[in-house]
Amino acid sequence: MIRETQRHEKIKLSCGTSINVTSWGEQTAPTCLLIHGLDNNARIWDNIATELSENYRVYAIDIRGHGDSDWSNSNSYTLHTFLKDIEQVRAYLSLSDFIMVGHSLGGRIATYYTAEHLEHVKKLIIIDMAPEIGKNIIEKLQSDSRSQPENFPNIQSCYTYMQAIYPLSHQSLLYDFCRHSFSQQNGYYTNKTDPAFKRKMFQPSDRDGYINPLQDEKIWDALPQISIPTLIIRGGFSAVLSSQVADKMAEKLPNANISIIERAGHAVMIDNPQQTANAIINFI
Repeated sequence: MIRETQRHEKIKLSCGTSINVTSWGEQTAPTCLLIHGLDNNARIWDNIATELSENYRVYAIDIRGHGDSDWSNSNSYTLHTFLKDIEQVRAYLSLSDFIMVGHSLGGRIATYYTAEHLEHVKKLIIIDMAPEIGKNIIEKLQSDSRSQPENFPNIQSCYTYMQAIYPLSHQSLLYDFCRHSFSQQNGYYTNKTDPAFKRKMFQPSDRDGYINPLQDEKIWDALPQISIPTLIIRGGFSAVLSSQVADKMAEKLPNANISIIERAGHAVMIDNPQQTANAIINFI
């Protein structure tokens, strides 16, 4: 099979927001849809997607406020809107019977989407997503967000900053990811993630009826609804998803397995990409 080169497409939603979708692989092959986590973008999947594209058509979405997708009103950065965005993208691409893969925040989106649209999803892969995130993790995320400089003088300084956040990552993969995560403006490099998005993710859930997607424990109720085969992937050194919580998730899901990625923290895709790709391929 001759693989199509990587492509990028902007899909304009009914609300006017444009969502960037990166794709790999032969158009007629079975499909995988990948959703990244907070302050990431579709290009964190580059290595995994290349492996998958040997036998699959792979789509990776930049969720709104991230990567090359549009920024929007901060009031739109809600779980309800993310799910609507995914469904509109799915309909535009005419996807059915596809593999849904989500990491961290993307894992939450993928889980809720699958529970609501079992007719479209063949299998679900949840990567290092914890229904319960400890206060210490939220505080660490907030600290990382506050400490990030608004601008960087060059891509090397971006990379040095990112190394502190992803200390277990493969250097070449992290450097490539940095190149796609920052845009150059007026001689400086700026993170492509909307700062308002990150502020919204740290807003308490009980404020004006807002439900924080990172701290929404109602996701436990969605797990038993997912009858399709599901794989939970956890980084062996992850500080986000503990082995105890992963086991509890597997108990709630009717048809679940767990795969542990060695020598990997939260970002298994760039910490140990080969084992992560193998776990996904062996499951699907």
